[in-house]
Amino acid sequence: MKIKRIENYERYTISEDGQVFDTKKNRPCKQSTQTNGYKQVSFNIGDGKRKHFLVHRLVGQAFIPNPENLPEINHIDEDKTHNHKRNLEWCDRVHNTNHGTRNQKAFVQFDSELNEIARYSHLDDAVKEGFTNAGISMALNKTRGHHRYMGFIWRYEAELEATFEYVPGLNELMAA
Repeated sequence: MKIKRIENYERYTISEDGQVFDTKKNRPCKQSTQTNGYKQVSFNIGDGKRKHFLVHRLVGQAFIPNPENLPEINHIDEDKTHNHKRNLEWCDRVHNTNHGTRNQKAFVQFDSELNEIARYSHLDDAVKEGFTNAGISMALNKTRGHHRYMGFIWRYEAELEATFEYVPGLNELMAA
């Protein structure tokens, strides 16, 4: 297993699988999980102050060449806790946002009276019609507590199927 000193923080080292070590205290650094699922560590930077770092970015900076100076690190397998260098890649915002299966869930667009407007199999299809990735994603994931974006209601198809599946008598009512 390869280990490197962390640039500008010589007291700390990182392994290619994301283990961070404090050489002054001779022990591993405690990692915590942010609310968004990413692992982070805190470094003592003096005067009782601490600075927080995302583990996947530390691994990328230490072990993954970035000749194109790309700004973001992507988890190839979409597991935000899997910080081995083999699972990480430098990328731009568009690639990172569109990567993987999370953007391949089918979803439905409704008007304010719940009339179906359109069905989409992928976020890119809706983006081609003038909507934004971020706006639809926030509505689908209830980021602001509701399913609305640009006056429309957005729901994942699977969520609709689950909703209808658990309403007693709904199938009979819809067949009438």
